[in-house]
Amino acid sequence: MSRPLDQRPEVNDQLIDAALETFIALGYSKTTMSDIARTADISRPTLYRRFEDKSAVFLAVAQALHLEAHERYVAAAATSGPLFSRLAAVSIAKVETVLHIADASVHGPELLDVNQRIAGASAIDARSRLLELLCAMYEEADGSEIDLANAGFNPALASRTVLAIVDGWIIAATTSGGPSTRRWRSELTAAIKTLTIGMTPP
Repeated sequence: MSRPLDQRPEVNDQLIDAALETFIALGYSKTTMSDIARTADISRPTLYRRFEDKSAVFLAVAQALHLEAHERYVAAAATSGPLFSRLAAVSIAKVETVLHIADASVHGPELLDVNQRIAGASAIDARSRLLELLCAMYEEADGSEIDLANAGFNPALASRTVLAIVDGWIIAATTSGGPSTRRWRSELTAAIKTLTIGMTPP
């Protein structure tokens, strides 16, 4: 369990950034608390006063990354343009969030796996907040740009459908020999556009 961090935001940010840098460089299994303290330029006792162990540090890093990612999703949702383009922007931001970790180092796959094991509850909460954001986008556009009921959808189902599409593209984009960045971006946008066209009033 993590203990309260230093109340100064810059100190907390420095420690989180240092821990992320260390996990990316060494991977989770090979990272020690001494490694994290060294990168953060603090003593081991100081680090242990803030966190019980390495898993608590990782959880704090994951929670910070989830919050940063959601800020990007909100910004993407607020861009101008038709619904499909804003949904595509959010979807691309989601894929890029995963790819940033997966491509950051050879330890990317391990870090993503550890994220599910240690920060699973945080990941579930982050996904729920993303679903809420997508639902709000659909609710706002329903009756103007789209007609969800006529297409057999409701905001929740439409949002889950978008995330299912995104999940598929994440698998494709992180698979060896998967599509290039330019290709998966255009194909993901096309998929979201096709879904949205199917909801357009006749």
